[in-house]
Amino acid sequence: MVKENSFEEMVAEVENIIEQLHADKLPLDLVVERVERAHELIVMLRDKINAVGLKIENIRDSLRSKLEEEND
Repeated sequence: MVKENSFEEMVAEVENIIEQLHADKLPLDLVVERVERAHELIVMLRDKINAVGLKIENIRDSLRSKLEEEND
């Protein structure tokens, strides 16, 4: 199984790709590859952010339920 990079590693890779693209010295084929890779990373980052958001919502809902039970 391939180890998934951490959130921070993926952000760093996207930033690196952006720097490469701004340097404007890549052949067109490499530009396409880098843009595709950046897209993949951004999708994975979005998914991680959404998953964390759901976990936070679940924790909040659980805490809210416990507080309501204590107040009843």
